[in-house]
Amino acid sequence: MRSRIEIETRARTEVIDITERVGQLVEGRGDGLCYLFNKHTTSALMVITAEMGVPEDIMDILQNPTPKLDFRTTRRPTWPPIS
Repeated sequence: MRSRIEIETRARTEVIDITERVGQLVEGRGDGLCYLFNKHTTSALMVITAEMGVPEDIMDILQNPTPKLDFRTTRRPTWPPIS
């Protein structure tokens, strides 16, 4: 049986906990699997702990996924030329 959860966002970036909504959909359906599928390309599904501060930490991490490299050595890495 298929069900749908629609979510409206209020900000450019945010974390929305859908645990309770999913729980309501599967309640009373017995044992089995619950598949979640996200149709939008600029959003994601994550399984994370509900510990305070974790959603904010994740948003901070996602804002800058590649750190600026500040090499401490005088030797710089060399890359093979692209031919």
